[in-house]
Amino acid sequence: MLAPTTWIRWLRTGDDAVREQAIPDLATGRWELDRWVWRDTTQLTRFDTDRHFSVSRFFDAEGRCGGWYVDFVRPCRRTAIGIDTFDLLVDLVVTADLSAYRWKDEDEYLQDRRPGLIDDTLHRRVEGARQ
Repeated sequence: MLAPTTWIRWLRTGDDAVREQAIPDLATGRWELDRWVWRDTTQLTRFDTDRHFSVSRFFDAEGRCGGWYVDFVRPCRRTAIGIDTFDLLVDLVVTADLSAYRWKDEDEYLQDRRPGLIDDTLHRRVEGARQ
C-alpha cells in the first residue's frame, strides 16, 4: 500500500513528534506517499464508495479474530492502481465478540477540524456515520 511518509516514520520510530507533524503536513499539502507493507496482523477491510467509514476485521498470526475497526474516511475512490482513501483520524475499536467498543483519536479529529481539513459539511457527514 501507499501511505503518508509521516505515518510510516512514526510507525518505524514510535516518535510522537513525528505523528503530531502529520496533521499540519496534511493541512498545508506538504505530505508525500511512500510504499508500506502491513505487518503484525492480517486485515480484511470493506470499503464503500458512498460511505464515510470502512470496516476492518483483524486476525493474528494464528488466524484468530483480534477485533473490529471502523475507520472514518472520505468515501473511497477506485483508481487505476487500487483504492484511494483519506483517513479522517477518528476511529471506533470493537472487541472481537462485539461486546464492547471505544472511540480512538478523537483529539486528532478535533485537531484536524482546526486547520479546515474537515469542514462543517464533512464534519456533519462524519457525525452521521458515527451514529
